[in-house]
Amino acid sequence: MFWFFFLIALIKADSTELQCPPATASIQRLLDEAYIPGASVIVLNRDEILYQKGIGYHSPPIPEQRQPMNAVSSIFVFASISK
Repeated sequence: MFWFFFLIALIKADSTELQCPPATASIQRLLDEAYIPGASVIVLNRDEILYQKGIGYHSPPIPEQRQPMNAVSSIFVFASISK
């Protein structure tokens, strides 16, 4: 959960200057450090999309089966862990 909020803060800081390539590299580094295969990132300002990117992979970590993450069409399964 910490990494999620950290990523949001990092992206918000980078998106205010509209520096998308450095933000992408920073997010990829954080995903690698946390052993997370991929993420779909979107930063909004009211009705405007400031940053939208699919980073990494959403398939199993088998090189032959990996499929790139898509920020628009990737489906995630959410579960409640607060119980």
